[in-house]
Amino acid sequence: MPIYIPDSFDSVGDAVVIGGTGGAGRTTFVSLNDTPSSYSGEAGQIVAVNSGETGLEFIAPPSGTSTFTGLNDTPSSYSGEAGQIVAVNSGETGLEFINAPAGTFLGLTDVTATTYTGLAGAVATVDSSETGIELVLGAETGQTLVKTATGSAFAFVSGQIVSKVVYAPAIPFTGRVLTTSFRVEINAPLIFKAPSTSIDIEGQVYLDAAPGEVINIALSDDPATFNDVGVTITQVLYNGAGGTHDVFATIPFSWRITGLTAGNSYTWYLSLRSSGSSGSRYMVGLTAPPIILKAMAV
Repeated sequence: MPIYIPDSFDSVGDAVVIGGTGGAGRTTFVSLNDTPSSYSGEAGQIVAVNSGETGLEFIAPPSGTSTFTGLNDTPSSYSGEAGQIVAVNSGETGLEFINAPAGTFLGLTDVTATTYTGLAGAVATVDSSETGIELVLGAETGQTLVKTATGSAFAFVSGQIVSKVVYAPAIPFTGRVLTTSFRVEINAPLIFKAPSTSIDIEGQVYLDAAPGEVINIALSDDPATFNDVGVTITQVLYNGAGGTHDVFATIPFSWRITGLTAGNSYTWYLSLRSSGSSGSRYMVGLTAPPIILKAMAV
């Protein structure tokens, strides 16, 4: 049923007439005063408000795009842009390709480590303040850090290896002679970050003790001049004092060291001396058992 719309309303009570033939109303879109007057030649066009904002007109539909470079506010081509990244342009009017920012993991502002030196095998963890990432020397293959009871940091469990160094140089079987002064083995630094105020240290060294001489084993925090960290053990070999010939033996040792500052980094060196000067030595090389030092959480 057609709807007849009058050209105007002259007085209160005028109405739109539905059905019948009444009035001089319009029966088609193109017969309205503010619309196009014909459909001829307008196939596929759409209706839009004209530029003068006084009526409607037919216009071509906007052409779409199926590519990033076909948009109006993006770069027009990928040519020469290999390796670039997308960013908002300086005028904040669209997107552009720019060089990827140069940098490294250690260069990030929330990474506390500044070097990889001495951190072989370290793992990256959230720091105790939960504000960044730190590198923690540590866990042996298959071991993991665990969340603390408060959930505020990562930590090692008791007995877990915090750091380990194995010194087994690919050189001929060689003895490093000991005297009555401590000799510091600089090639096997034990580097670790203290998980608490105490740490357990274990290790081994292969000794050739001269008859009658007693060997002292200690740790130094100075690679150039022996500086005792507060632990020294005396190793009397079963054929040492009073014996008549050298004794070759792999000697284990261990300490529990207290008074550390949790979170601080430490570097310690195995140090040895003899009670005499008759040629006692520790052995390294291809056929010697390795020097081993381990730091373990308490």
